[in-house]
Amino acid sequence: MRLFSIMEMVENNVPYLKIYSKDTAVFFHSKYRFVPAETTFDGRNKILLTIANDNSINFTDLKRMATDILKKIDFDIKDAEKQRQYCIQVNDLAKEYISRALQDVEPDKKHPFSFGLTMRLYLEDVIKNREFFNERFKSQGIDYEV
Repeated sequence: MRLFSIMEMVENNVPYLKIYSKDTAVFFHSKYRFVPAETTFDGRNKILLTIANDNSINFTDLKRMATDILKKIDFDIKDAEKQRQYCIQVNDLAKEYISRALQDVEPDKKHPFSFGLTMRLYLEDVIKNREFFNERFKSQGIDYEV
């Protein structure tokens, strides 16, 4: 289904696809180059709590960064512009967290999300990774190339 969305995006020069990824599908969508794009403060904070609660040894730096951002969010609670900027920071942090988690076997079990999140796939990433996507089309028997 996503492959047809990608075809439509490429053919119509749409800059990105935006989806809501279920908690159990975040890592799946990440493998297809979707990245976190959370814009709600509640969603942003849930991402931070997920990272802050991960006690895996290789994630201590990310855990510390998540904790620091949570403190800053509380301090700047009345500054709407800063709150929006934290969303951008958290999406970048979540991207790194997911990337690192994907290096583990069964990341969804070792680093689970307990909620879904908004994700985007950018046209420039599809084009940059055209070989990857062309392989997906071919493996599904779809006669299409990016």
